[in-house]
Amino acid sequence: QFLGASGALLDKKKFSYRLVLWLIEYFSEQAYERIEGLMVAFARNTRQLIDDHNGSIVLSSVLDFAEAHREEVFQVILESMDVAPIPKHWYPSFLIDKLIINRHILDSLRDGKNRLLQALLRNDNMARIYSHRSGGYTARRVYEDLATEEERLVLAVACPGLAQNTSEDPTRKRPDKKTDFNFNDSLLRAVSCSRHV
Repeated sequence: QFLGASGALLDKKKFSYRLVLWLIEYFSEQAYERIEGLMVAFARNTRQLIDDHNGSIVLSSVLDFAEAHREEVFQVILESMDVAPIPKHWYPSFLIDKLIINRHILDSLRDGKNRLLQALLRNDNMARIYSHRSGGYTARRVYEDLATEEERLVLAVACPGLAQNTSEDPTRKRPDKKTDFNFNDSLLRAVSCSRHV
């Protein structure tokens, strides 16, 4: 059990998930083999983690640093698009945004872009995601930042609202969110500075 329960690795009431992220980032650069088992455990429990804010941030780190386990996380992201109704807080949108912003991660996955678009176009997924508060922003990001001109035509057929100019679509105005937490910018640099004083 990773989330919520007393003594869980990622207790929402504690600093534990931030510590886990810091350890992942630190050891991914210093000695990845020391966290390999942890990354395997996170990837295997993607279905549990993806429904939680803190869990989705941990999965973001798996996508960043555990290339061998990206596919396992990606498959669950694709499956999450079929969930109906979409929960109020739909954290896969955060991970889809990450794949678009950090395109090298998506490109490292077998046929990653095509599989992502196919999942969005399956049934009425694109229209449902577009009508969702956070999902709508992600749908537009797919349309504007990932799809080619030809692919946009297909996406617009599935969801006509996407072809609407963003300035004419006030429900889709939302500032970019950081998709990564870089703890080197805080703890690691603080340690480094103290060593050189």
